[in-house]
Amino acid sequence: MKKIFLILLLTPFLFFACQKNEYNSYIGTYECEVIYHWDSSGVSIDTTYNEMAEIIEKDEKNMQFRDLPIPYKYISKEGYFADDNFIPGYIWGRQITLRNDSLLYLHHEAGADHSWSLRYKGKKL
Repeated sequence: MKKIFLILLLTPFLFFACQKNEYNSYIGTYECEVIYHWDSSGVSIDTTYNEMAEIIEKDEKNMQFRDLPIPYKYISKEGYFADDNFIPGYIWGRQITLRNDSLLYLHHEAGADHSWSLRYKGKKL
C-alpha cells in the first residue's frame, strides 16, 4: 500500500519535471523576423524588422517570452501554448509554438474598429 501511495505521489512530479526538461533547451536568444500589422477604419500599416529576443526561465514552473509567461505543464506535446481572451466587442490573445530550435509567437488584438498583430518568427542562436 505504501508503494502505491508513493508512486501516485511521485508520478505528477516526474511528469512535470520531464516536461520542463523537454522545453528547457528553448531558453535562450533568438534572431527573429518581426511583422507588425495595424488596421483601423480602412487604414493599415505593415512593418517588418529584425530583432534579437529571449526566452527566459521565469521560475520553476514557467518560462517567459516577452510578456507571455509559459507554464511548462500547459505546453502541448507539439510545443504549442495559447492564452486567448474574449469580452463582448474585443478579442485578444497570444500563442507560441516551440519546435526544432525555433519559435513562432503571435500577439493579436481586435475590436469593432481596429485590429493589430505582432508576429515573431525566430531561430535560436
